Amino acid sequence: MRQILLAVVVLAGCAESPKPQYIARRLDPIRGGQVDNQTRAVVGILLDDGRGGGGLCSGSLIAPNLVLTAQHCVAQLQSEQIICGQAAFGAVYPPNNFYVTPDTTIDQNGQFYAVREVVVGEPFGDTCGSDIAVLHLSQSIQGITPLVPRLDSYPQPGERFSAVGYGHIGDDSGSGTRRIITNRQILCAGPSCAGEEGVTGTELVGNDGTCQGDSGGPPIDSQGRVMGALSRGADVCAYPVYAAVAGWRDFLQAQGRRAAQAGGYQAPAWVGGGVEEPPPPPVDRDADDDGVSDDLDNCRNVPNPNQADLDDDGVGDACDASSERPCTVCNVCEDDADCGGGAYCDANGFCFMECEVDADCPGGDTTTCRNYGGFSVCINADADSAGLCHAEYVCGEAPAPPPVEEEPPVEVPPGEGPPPAVPPTDAPGTQPPGGEAPGDVEIPTTRGVRHVGGCQQSGSGALWPGLLLLAVLRRRR
Repeated sequence: MRQILLAVVVLAGCAESPKPQYIARRLDPIRGGQVDNQTRAVVGILLDDGRGGGGLCSGSLIAPNLVLTAQHCVAQLQSEQIICGQAAFGAVYPPNNFYVTPDTTIDQNGQFYAVREVVVGEPFGDTCGSDIAVLHLSQSIQGITPLVPRLDSYPQPGERFSAVGYGHIGDDSGSGTRRIITNRQILCAGPSCAGEEGVTGTELVGNDGTCQGDSGGPPIDSQGRVMGALSRGADVCAYPVYAAVAGWRDFLQAQGRRAAQAGGYQAPAWVGGGVEEPPPPPVDRDADDDGVSDDLDNCRNVPNPNQADLDDDGVGDACDASSERPCTVCNVCEDDADCGGGAYCDANGFCFMECEVDADCPGGDTTTCRNYGGFSVCINADADSAGLCHAEYVCGEAPAPPPVEEEPPVEVPPGEGPPPAVPPTDAPGTQPPGGEAPGDVEIPTTRGVRHVGGCQQSGSGALWPGLLLLAVLRRRR
């Protein structure tokens, strides 16, 4: 098993310790799976992040109004690439940003359920080991038998399971349709993963073919019980890591009791007891009185009603001691990680940053905030004259002075031209002719005429301002 997990690290593409692992992307495939019309308790989760983006995740209906999923499906992330022990989840998105559907294929005419509350296993916890969350629905889903979470035991190595999710099929097609793949194998779980690199004691690991199938989706054992929620995995659909429900028994039982009380039904047997008295209603606290409740505020003690967070680290600019963004505007990139916090890599391979005013842009006078159809980004300040992201531009460095072309000297035929200049009278060893003081003598001079010029070109791979809007709209998310 240790050798198998080493393969995860190699595929993750990092040669230094500690080794990175990847959060499973929200639109990734169950490779080789079949369309699943039967497992209706595995649901699709749609997210609108409130900033023009969003995603698709999977989840398990474990009570009529309670859905199990992964925390990275409901909370902000600093990066898709993570290092265990060094990367924490950010703030949780508001519940009204989510919709849940049991439909086999998701489309605009489907059946959707609103979410009234989002609860995570460990707020702001490490992305390795605390990637679990539940959604409390505004109403119960009728006509579907919920899945039972396997809380009493971890699966054993070699045990078989099925994986279900709404991801694409491995070639960027087919996303939004529920699929299932069977006869997968547990490699380790809970205590049997002890000592394995990149896996915690509350997780389980499966074999290849299901790592991207898709985030938050369940591994289901031979008795139809949910064993976890998909957290992350290596590339090419290998070695999926799930948050194991057996490691979160108390958390899930407490949420199950709350869901039963809100839905007015008898709590399921896995909850382990009757319906508890409902907790007191939450107090919508707002310590800094800025109109944003403390549970959503990224600066709880400093007023920041716009929730600005330039470096996108989950801490608002108003209380962030290190909100300065790296000067990466127009840097060549392959993905967002190449551009630093608060920046993104657009579809043409250049780094851009969202902004409101010029002061939001790093690099001093070398960058400017430009609005394109209501979407503002930092660009190079000389874009109008030299082109957007031209080859000579370096963020934060003053442009080189333009070349100066001197006019060539004019050759004068012998005997023509102005008389020689008269040396100044105060120069040592000089005296006007006849020993007299000079009068008003005009001393003609020849002055070179300066021509400021140089070529204007786009440079290799440069984008011109007319293409910026297209580039921005095609940003990689």
